[in-house]
Formats: sequence, structure tokens, C-alpha cells
Amino acid sequence: MNFHYTHRCMTCNAIEANTKYTLNTYFAKELKEDKITFHVINVDVKENEKIAEKFEASGTSLILNVIKNGKETQINLTDFAFMNGNDQEAFSKELKAKIDTELKTL
Repeated sequence: MNFHYTHRCMTCNAIEANTKYTLNTYFAKELKEDKITFHVINVDVKENEKIAEKFEASGTSLILNVIKNGKETQINLTDFAFMNGNDQEAFSKELKAKIDTELKTL
């Protein structure tokens, strides 16, 4: 899940674009099968208040929500995303590795 404010900086936009690139490039099958979903959520929109609270996202955040046997585990990737957001290759390589690791546990 990619949470953001209405007004977004260049890095915030890059995080979303690089996440989409990674998912579409390496996880197209999993996306098609709904094994992986990607949601972009504006925290400034009133109807998104509850989901933002659930994930403790008060602004720009990238969170991997892993659901195994009905139990949810959130992995906050926000620091990683901001450190690598403007480097598509580094971002994509690391995000792919993180997702691969989680998929192996399912």
C-alpha cells in the first residue's frame, strides 16, 4: 500500500512509479491472480481515514501487508522507499527481494 498526501513531492511520485514498475515487471502473474494487490491511498481524503489509521499512515508511507492464514502482518518500507525512491534500479531490486521473501512464506 502506498499512502500519500494530496500534494506530493518528486520522491513520493517516484516511490509509486517504482513500486508499480517492480510489481508489473516481476509479479505480473501474482497481480493477475490477486496474490498481490497494490493500493494507492490519499490520506487527505476523508473516506480513507480508517485505513490510514489501521496502518498508522499519517503521510507518505509504503507498507507491505502480508496476509497468511487470515493473519495480517505489516512491514513498513517507508524508510527504504525514501532512501531509494529516486533510483529505480536499486529500489526495484530491493523491493523485489523483500516481496520474494514474503511470498516464500505463503
